[in-house]
Amino acid sequence: MVSGLRVLLLVSALFPAVASGSSLDALREELLFRLNQEREEAGAPPLRLIPALTHAAQQHAVVVSFRRSERPEPGGTEAMVERLRQVGYVAYTWDESLVVSWGDARQIVQEWRSGDRRSNGMSPHFRDVGIGISEYRGVPLYTFLFGWHRGDVFARETAALRDLERVRAEMLARVNAARKSAGLPPLLRNLDLDRASQAHAQDLLTRAYYKHVSPEGATPVTRARAAGYPSDLVSENLHERTASVEQIVEDWLRSPLHRRNILDPGAQELGIGLALAPGYGLDAKDYRVVWVQSFGRRAGAVALAP
Repeated sequence: MVSGLRVLLLVSALFPAVASGSSLDALREELLFRLNQEREEAGAPPLRLIPALTHAAQQHAVVVSFRRSERPEPGGTEAMVERLRQVGYVAYTWDESLVVSWGDARQIVQEWRSGDRRSNGMSPHFRDVGIGISEYRGVPLYTFLFGWHRGDVFARETAALRDLERVRAEMLARVNAARKSAGLPPLLRNLDLDRASQAHAQDLLTRAYYKHVSPEGATPVTRARAAGYPSDLVSENLHERTASVEQIVEDWLRSPLHRRNILDPGAQELGIGLALAPGYGLDAKDYRVVWVQSFGRRAGAVALAP
């Protein structure tokens, strides 16, 4: 493998002012600065230098140096995916560019721009970068590993769902539009059913299950009663999907059982719950979005539609 000393000697020849201690980190910061200059001119947001991506980029730089071959390493894509997994970076997508150059940081980035037209490193979607530094046949080698973290994608996709009151208002309006088209009276929002729905959505998210009945046996009816709703006539819709309110309601309306609840002639009130995972984790559960609807009927209301 290529020793850190060997790389450091190459760097010191190029950048004598930063040849000690944190020289490689200083060089990475300079390269980051130059990359972001290029992105700013192109109207793309700045990149963040991420330690996990730098670790993966450095691993690949060492592999390229050790192999002494311009051909891609066997299983190149799979190998990088595995590196990203090992360093804990959950990439929605990624791209990599390699530059072999004796130039300074400005020249290296210019050579990257002119020599690797296929790179997506200027894409506004990428927000992260890792930089590996090694050598290839005695010449400094730089690997730029660009990443778009799944957490950033999740945050963007769920941004419109962060205002729960707005979500509830929109969902009530869409449910009532569907009921109006079916010749049914509108539902009223009920705060007790909201609390029951929200508690169940959060429980489904926190404890990573997906059922109408909790592990302890709580049902839509018992949850509603515990939240203060004075009726045993409660039904429930569940959904798990990262989507808009419009898409979620459309999904339910396409499902016969869920549609039956929405268009129940006897339903009078609606509660809505929505729980969002934080994102940026390593597991699929860290990106869940759970929706709950609770439909209430007071005693003496019309029976559930057949």
